[in-house]
Amino acid sequence: MLKLLKAYLLKLIEAVAAIGFYDAVMGDLEKQKAKALLVYNDFVKDIKDQDNWKKLS
Repeated sequence: MLKLLKAYLLKLIEAVAAIGFYDAVMGDLEKQKAKALLVYNDFVKDIKDQDNWKKLS
């Protein structure tokens, strides 16, 4: 669980860093916001799935 959390936090940090860099270079912030939101939603879904798996086992 902790490894999963660390991996997703790194992905989230990368997505946030990409927002700043991409906005500075290309000026298209909305697409990067959407990508960061997708990464975050995947993170939340995986945590919920892992919790559900623990309850079942």
